[in-house]
Amino acid sequence: MSFFTRRLAPHDAQLVIPLLRQSNRFFSDQEAAQAFLHELSKGREFRGVHDGTNMLGLMGWEDRGLPKHGVVEVIRFAIPERKFVRSAAELLFDTSLASIDYYFRQQQQRLRKVFMVISNNRGHAKEFLEDRGLIREAMLKNHYHDNRNESVYSLFR
Repeated sequence: MSFFTRRLAPHDAQLVIPLLRQSNRFFSDQEAAQAFLHELSKGREFRGVHDGTNMLGLMGWEDRGLPKHGVVEVIRFAIPERKFVRSAAELLFDTSLASIDYYFRQQQQRLRKVFMVISNNRGHAKEFLEDRGLIREAMLKNHYHDNRNESVYSLFR
């Protein structure tokens, strides 16, 4: 099976709703679409992976601090567990990092650190991130949701 990645745009909102609903705590399709469009309007970058007909995952990021700091936060990493296809996730992650590297090279800077906060109940995603070289730096107890811990994962380049 072949997978493809591409930069996501506002017209992709309907395609990413199922991913966002399964990977995040959105209560409605409208809420998920509004969040996606709002994040795009703030200049955040999104990349999606698909098999030609279905969107299988997405990754969104934004830079933190000044470009010379070279720090990026992954704000969305949505690959639903029941649809998890490792080769698609690897392609999405690798092409997203390549896009981030390109972004910094265009500014005569370099990527130094990628970090993300992920819920501890997303075992498949945590395992995938660790396999890709991210290190768990901290655990945040009841950080955003009550009775739900999150972990901070980082990749230094």
